[in-house]
Amino acid sequence: MEDTFSEGVEPGGLRNRSDIRLLICYLLQQVGEQMEPDMILSVMTGSGLANYFEAAAALEELQKTGSLSVSGTAERPLYALTEQGRMVVESLSRDLPASVRQKSVQTAVALRTRMKREAENEVSFTPIEKGYLVRCRIPDGAGDLMTLELRVPDRAQAEQVRRRFMRAPGSFYLVLSALLTGDPVQLSGLPDELARLTKPDAET
Repeated sequence: MEDTFSEGVEPGGLRNRSDIRLLICYLLQQVGEQMEPDMILSVMTGSGLANYFEAAAALEELQKTGSLSVSGTAERPLYALTEQGRMVVESLSRDLPASVRQKSVQTAVALRTRMKREAENEVSFTPIEKGYLVRCRIPDGAGDLMTLELRVPDRAQAEQVRRRFMRAPGSFYLVLSALLTGDPVQLSGLPDELARLTKPDAET
C-alpha cells in the first residue's frame, strides 16, 4: 500500500519535509510576490512535487519558525518570505534538484496566469430547455470588449467551452474580429491564433 505521505508525489518529487520547506521558500523568492496558501499548495501538489499533507505541515512550520510572514485577512491570508527565509534560500537552494526548482516556478507562473485570466474574463452557464446557454465575456473598462453567447447540448460541453475560452480569450477575440471585419492585417494573423486555440487541452 502506498505511503500516505508519498501519495500524489511523482518520480523526482520531494518526500523529505525539510526539502519541501526549502522548496516553498525558493518558490516565494522566485515568484517575488506574496502568495495565498492555497496557491502554494496547488503548486506543490498539482505538479506532483510533494504530498498535500506534508506540504501543508511544512507551510505551517515555516510560519512558526519565522521563515514566512503572514498578512492579509483571515479569509485571504498572504504569505511572504522573511529575511530569515531569504537567507535559507540563498544558502541551501542549490541542494534541491534543478528540475524540481524549475517545475515549481513554471507551475506557479502558469497558475497565476490562469487565475488572472479567470478574474479578468467571465464565462457563465444558464440552463435552458434544450441544454445550456454559455455566455463568454471580455470586459473593457465600464463596457465590454466582446460578449458571445452559444447554446450547447449539455453541461460537459459548457465546461469545455469555458476551459478553452479561458485558456486564450484574447485569441478568440482576434479570430472573431478578423472574420467579422475582414481586416487584412488581422486576417494575416489567423493561422497563429487558430493554432493557439486548437491545441489539445493537455498542452495548456
